[in-house]
Amino acid sequence: MALGWVVDFTTLAARDSTNNPQPHIQGCKYNRRSTTHFHKDIKHRSEDIMPSMSTYIKAISGGAFLVIGGPALVWYVTPTEEEIFKRYSPELQKKALAGREQRQKDFDAFVGQLKEASRSDKPIWAVQKEMDAKRSEAEQQIRREERDAFAAESRRRQAEIRESAK
Repeated sequence: MALGWVVDFTTLAARDSTNNPQPHIQGCKYNRRSTTHFHKDIKHRSEDIMPSMSTYIKAISGGAFLVIGGPALVWYVTPTEEEIFKRYSPELQKKALAGREQRQKDFDAFVGQLKEASRSDKPIWAVQKEMDAKRSEAEQQIRREERDAFAAESRRRQAEIRESAK
């Protein structure tokens, strides 16, 4: 039995919005018969407070099964890269082998950038933003130099053509 007494619901309904009981209604009333059963049950309930040892063993073994068995099942079911590669068609295998070196270089460059960015005290995304800005500035400088070199070469050729025409 969860409660040893029964609440008179008129008391609960009579409370105003400030949760104060109205003065004309008495406090909650209880049923004496249910309280006597409650007191009789207390003697017997002291034995039922602790679950048995088998309950603990079941709970611990079930938890261990979930914590260890779940990742183990995922590891067992997930195919390796070689198994996935063997399932490719011959054209896809050739294409994957051809692009493997480039992907490995890109990955190594990415990891190198992450290591460089992680040396700073700033958050990694802020450092990467700064690195991207520096990289784009360097690329723009290279493009400007190439454009200037091309313009100088075209002026030199124009000068040669003019002198040869004279």
